[in-house]
Amino acid sequence: MLIVSFQNCSKVGQTNIDSSGNLIQGQQYNKYSVEPYPILSLWDYTRYQYLDLDLSTGHMEAFEEAGQVSGNTYCLKSSQLAEVQQILAGAEICEPIVYKASDAGNLACTMNYRYPYAILTNSGEEVRLGEMTSGCDAPIDLCEVKAQDLRRWTENVVDHLLDGSVTDACP
Repeated sequence: MLIVSFQNCSKVGQTNIDSSGNLIQGQQYNKYSVEPYPILSLWDYTRYQYLDLDLSTGHMEAFEEAGQVSGNTYCLKSSQLAEVQQILAGAEICEPIVYKASDAGNLACTMNYRYPYAILTNSGEEVRLGEMTSGCDAPIDLCEVKAQDLRRWTENVVDHLLDGSVTDACP
């Protein structure tokens, strides 16, 4: 027996993100500061590890996908740390307001999942930036151009992690 589940989450024809995953105008968001999140986790897809970046020191510790510490540590160059701190300075997180199903009317969604490009973490909470769980989702992300800036920055760090252009020897 085959059981398939499907969740409708948006009005037919309503789109909250464009084909590149960018937030579309017209969606309403709750906004809050990134300030309480001292750790930025990056997914290093080339080495199948997460990199937990301490945003105050630039120190990164690598964890395997299963959560085991791999023992690899990296330290961002001061210019790279200053760049991510500048991107996050005054940044807000835009969390889409989700409407009750009874308010949505005729619904139809595709099944779609996109991994977060970064995760902001504090001691008891994480915010998965850019993650989508269906074709109707507007992902939680940084507001305005800060999302694109952080996405570019994370891609650059992951792509150049081992070539010495973004990291220094750790003290």
